[in-house]
Amino acid sequence: MNTKTLYLLATTLLLMMASSSIVEAKKTFDFEENKVIVPASKAIDTLISSTKSLVVFFYTHTKESEKFVNAFLKVSSQCDEEGSDTQFAFVDMETEFTLRKKFHIQEPITIIYFKNGQHYADFILPKTSPNLKAFVEDPNTPIPPMYGPGTWSKIKSQVYHLTTRNISSFLNSHPKTIIMFYSPNCGHCEKMKPAYAEASIIAQDNKLGDFASFDCSVERSVCEKYQVQGFPTMIYFSKGKDTYNYDGDRSVTDLVAWFKAPSSPAPASKQSNKENKKDEL
Repeated sequence: MNTKTLYLLATTLLLMMASSSIVEAKKTFDFEENKVIVPASKAIDTLISSTKSLVVFFYTHTKESEKFVNAFLKVSSQCDEEGSDTQFAFVDMETEFTLRKKFHIQEPITIIYFKNGQHYADFILPKTSPNLKAFVEDPNTPIPPMYGPGTWSKIKSQVYHLTTRNISSFLNSHPKTIIMFYSPNCGHCEKMKPAYAEASIIAQDNKLGDFASFDCSVERSVCEKYQVQGFPTMIYFSKGKDTYNYDGDRSVTDLVAWFKAPSSPAPASKQSNKENKKDEL
């Protein structure tokens, strides 16, 4: 037996072992035992529309996603034992890749709560079993102070970082919301973030409403929809409708005061303020 033949046999054996390992890994996810539905791509729409409360894990085959599967199964089993009407489903993005674009799946762990056939909320709390359980019981559970993604990674806040997928459903379920539309390369945005972050915590502590953000560099059409002309642009939404723009300065006190009564002019808008600047689109 020559060297080439030995090499081919060894390669084939390794591939067989790898395939076996993958199959064994999938077997460790006991969906049926934990009452988790695994629908085909053609059945997901029917499942969503026909289920009153449905929590779907869009599995992306990342390390973060894989580690969280057992937590998802645990919470599903707990809810079933408690007699909850909420159903759980698992969708593999590797085999159902057409759904990735349809549901705008970008994050390593994407879990969506569907209510009466509609996207209701995203699971954006820190990824732990207790947090997932709290989210299932109340999808609008406030987020704790935490570090955000990208340019927010060094700022602890209670700012909800919205995406194209969840901005509409978030506004519908959070009647008092201010959104900071920004660009990661915007200098004025960077200067505004610390005050905005602090104000978000004050707003949550006093149950005034919610502070959110939207990255316009990711999906410009959303920002065009709300006529964002420069960065940062902060818009107050009342029951899902854009109502007022904040044109004040970077003072936490002024920002919170305006958020309490957004129909009033922002304190800094009553006078010339060099700090009140925006980067143009």
